[in-house]
Amino acid sequence: MQFSSLEAALLGLLISWKSKDSLSECPSTEDRRTVWLTLTEAGHQKLREVWPDHRESIYLYFGQYLDTQDAETIRGATEKVFQNYHE
Repeated sequence: MQFSSLEAALLGLLISWKSKDSLSECPSTEDRRTVWLTLTEAGHQKLREVWPDHRESIYLYFGQYLDTQDAETIRGATEKVFQNYHE
């Protein structure tokens, strides 16, 4: 199986967080091929620690190039995706 750079980075992050007890696994009751990952309290704490730097990176790589209308368009599209995903 081949992974893109982004997929490999995300997989590495998941493995790292799992090994630090930041994630817990919950097998799906609907599809045995699926395992849901949930942040533990340690995971929430880690997220609070890294969020300020991550937020700054988002701005540096994306946000500074967007005007208010662009940002609203992305926010609206993201909300649609999340609403439909959780239905």
